[in-house]
Amino acid sequence: MLGSRTIRIIAALFVCSAVAALLWPRATGYVSRFAVVNAPVLTVRAPVNGVIMSPTPGLAAAVARDDILFDLRATQTRRSEVARLRAELQIRTAEAHALREEERLAAEVVQGLRARVVGETESELVFLTRKLEQARANRRLNEIAWDRAAADLARAEDLLARGAVPVTKVEEALFAKNEAEADALREEERLAADVVQGLRARVVGETESELVFLTRKLEQSRANRRLNEIAWDRAAADLTRAEDLLARGAVPVTRVEEALFAKNEAEAEIDADDAEIAALKVEIGAIEAGLPSPAGTGRRDFAHDRLDDMMMALADIRTRRISVAARRDAVAAELAQMRDELDGLARFRPAASANGVIWTASRQAGASVTLGSDLFQLLDCERRFIEVIFDERAFENLPQGTAAEVRLRGSDRSFTARVVSRHAAGRGAALSAVDAAVLDPYETGGVKVFLGIDPADITDPGVAAAFCDVGRTAEVFIRHRHFAGTFDPVLKRLGLWWSGQKATLALWQR
Repeated sequence: MLGSRTIRIIAALFVCSAVAALLWPRATGYVSRFAVVNAPVLTVRAPVNGVIMSPTPGLAAAVARDDILFDLRATQTRRSEVARLRAELQIRTAEAHALREEERLAAEVVQGLRARVVGETESELVFLTRKLEQARANRRLNEIAWDRAAADLARAEDLLARGAVPVTKVEEALFAKNEAEADALREEERLAADVVQGLRARVVGETESELVFLTRKLEQSRANRRLNEIAWDRAAADLTRAEDLLARGAVPVTRVEEALFAKNEAEAEIDADDAEIAALKVEIGAIEAGLPSPAGTGRRDFAHDRLDDMMMALADIRTRRISVAARRDAVAAELAQMRDELDGLARFRPAASANGVIWTASRQAGASVTLGSDLFQLLDCERRFIEVIFDERAFENLPQGTAAEVRLRGSDRSFTARVVSRHAAGRGAALSAVDAAVLDPYETGGVKVFLGIDPADITDPGVAAAFCDVGRTAEVFIRHRHFAGTFDPVLKRLGLWWSGQKATLALWQR
């Protein structure tokens, strides 16, 4: 009878203890709905096409900070880009040399035009001075002849009045006077005709010379347009290639911006060439029609107009030379930077940035990899944390620094962790894409809490083989702040009472 009573007491105490163990945590705090140990995964991608020389250690192998994890030898680096830059550097150098030569020739032409303007002015002044002196001398001769004829006429008229000479003598004197006046007019007409003929020959020669010059300048503008079209095609291809590399994460966005700038610059150069070609055609058409040049002031001061044109052309050549020299220097700097990058990418040997374990091992030695492909993944065991889901009613009661009792499932010991951050996690919340462990989608809302835990000791083979416990689920309990420490004396007394009861039962059983 006593034995059955003892058994009933023990059973009742066991049931009460089980119910208390089940309900007590939920009454005095917050129990996790789901919890998992998590850590970041570092993914290493191939910066170039290459061949694996030395693979990573095996799966779950421990690696220390700064350990060399991998060795990749580049098989196809950006040689085509280097070749393109070299070709562009040669083109820019040749263009700069051509512009320097063009500048020298233009300077010689300007100097010649200046000498021509001065020489033509002096020569024309000398010619006109001589003509003026000749005209004055001829006028004096004609005046003398006219005076003589006038005197002869007066004498003949006087003799005629006295009847000493016939009337024919008077007529001859009058004819001689008129002849002298006509000779003076003919001399002036001949002088004017000579001046007109000289000016006409000068205009014809200047027109032909300017047409030849403008034709050559038009050919030069068309050649420049073809060069700029080639530059535009190359810039468009570079932009397409840069956008493709940017999409794969191989180049920064500044590379695409530079390619777009080069394309726009080439397009602007083509528009400028089209405008210059159209202007030259209009100017040539005006000159062929006998009209003054739209770019000048007419044929009368052609040398001065050409001098002004050549001065502007010389300034334009100097500006273009400076621009080409700047672009050449930029290409040379980019080529030097590209060479440095190639020297650095010939061998890719990444080192571990943290203590961890190999999460995903690389392929075997001798395997080929392509630009942007995943090589391996490293689990960062220094930044472990526990991702916990609580009921959303606990949101306001879980500030940063709150202590939590954690026990990994399958373990008989627990440890304390503290809240690092929290945020609401409603239905359909985005899942992590960089962490090793990912929580399963849950149907109802809640609060997601992150608990910070100590770094794992990767020197322990068991820890490394278990991937630093990443992915293990856990049970997490956070005591409500109103109950923290309140029932500790009571629990101690209950524990002492339960120990005494067990001793009494043991004596009864004896």
